Amino acid sequence: MSWNDGDRVAVGDRPRLTYLRELTEAVNRRFNLLYSPNVDYSAHLLGGYVRPQIYAGPLLPLPHLRLAVTERIIAHGRAGCLGGSPASPSSMKWLWPEAGADYGKEISYAVTPPEGKVSIWSYLGSEVPGGGGFTDPFLTGERKFIRAKHVNELRQVLEWLRYGRWEMPFYMAAGMHSWWPDTPWWGDIVANDGADEVRILGFAYVRLDAAPPYEPMNPVRGISNATVTGGWFDITADADGSYPPNPNVAATIGLYRCTKPVDFDQHSPSWNSWYTDPDSAWTTPGGLGDCELIGSLSVPHSHRDWPVFYRLSAGATAFQAMVNGAPNVILARRMDTGPEAVLVQVRCGIEFELTGPAI
Repeated sequence: MSWNDGDRVAVGDRPRLTYLRELTEAVNRRFNLLYSPNVDYSAHLLGGYVRPQIYAGPLLPLPHLRLAVTERIIAHGRAGCLGGSPASPSSMKWLWPEAGADYGKEISYAVTPPEGKVSIWSYLGSEVPGGGGFTDPFLTGERKFIRAKHVNELRQVLEWLRYGRWEMPFYMAAGMHSWWPDTPWWGDIVANDGADEVRILGFAYVRLDAAPPYEPMNPVRGISNATVTGGWFDITADADGSYPPNPNVAATIGLYRCTKPVDFDQHSPSWNSWYTDPDSAWTTPGGLGDCELIGSLSVPHSHRDWPVFYRLSAGATAFQAMVNGAPNVILARRMDTGPEAVLVQVRCGIEFELTGPAI
């Protein structure tokens, strides 16, 4: 969406409630991306008047808008907020979205950013002497009012916070065995001896639609209303249990995007069924008829230094489907044949750009 009254508020315009609503929506969108709860500033209005503390604080227990943007969104990516082992997400970073020498660098709100990062203050043009902050850092006290510049600075920073990079694990939680086609199997292990096969299914928290206690305040969490610009999978495979390791042993691991909403909790899949129900049969046994191939990778044996990950530079199309609401499910199988059962771990990265500054 576009901001009310054009991209920027005119100098001298009063701080209308609609500006606060839009900024709150933009902040909450980024909080939802990080699986953090929404903020609601309505209780801090005074007779319909926007208090300066909403913009610059103090506003306990809520973060004021500037703090929400700098420390809650830019600085704290909420790594591991969803728990799990390994924790998900692994990290969330905001990257500089504008063309030029800083394109793709991680954004920092430090005045002097760490090496390889770019400071938001290098571009904001703050009136603070020496730079390094918003105009009028303290809006408390007498004759302190919200001005057009305060609104416009927040709009500008939020527009820059649109290009992101998620990193997270896929939890390979369920398996299916062709020898026991109606029996759920455990995850992690793939095998293919040319006659029988074990495949595994995994999930990630790319996007989650509304579920208590997040509705109605957080209708969608994770990545939504975004264009995926790049994606990859990191794969490791313990392809051989021998010691010392045999460097010539490798397994070719294929990854597929699964189109079925597999239940990894109460109704585990099997070789014949994606849901423990006789009416939920795969289109073809083993699931490939309900999957789209993402790519394959020959993963060398990594027993001694487990885990060593190898990158499959593919997945943007699959991740875009997940962002658009498709199941966050992948299937992994061994595409070559051999006597070994192979332990597999998968993690992924997604680069994306939000569509519009607010919603």
